[in-house]
Amino acid sequence: MKKSDIRITFNDEQIHINGAHKISWKEISSVKVFKRDLLTVDEICMEIGTKEGKLLEVSEEMTGWDDLVKSITHYLEECTSFEEWFPKVADPPMETNLIEIYNSKNHAV
Repeated sequence: MKKSDIRITFNDEQIHINGAHKISWKEISSVKVFKRDLLTVDEICMEIGTKEGKLLEVSEEMTGWDDLVKSITHYLEECTSFEEWFPKVADPPMETNLIEIYNSKNHAV
């Protein structure tokens, strides 16, 4: 299966990956973004962690990525916006540039 065959969807309650893997917005404890070096290109990825220690990784190659990165601040209000984090992750090329863009411990619920 190609990553482009994987579909990210979400609603007011949850994020879904191909309808099978689901994480509630309320469960999310951290969101990190980073770049994976694939030799000839880089791939921007997002790791979503839950309070129970579950991790979900999505990438820019997946269908629905653009909608997720543009909308995540609506669901996680204290999350750093795409416009702010993307340049920091994208440059310099071929480096991981890991950034935590959300951590529930830093915010009152």
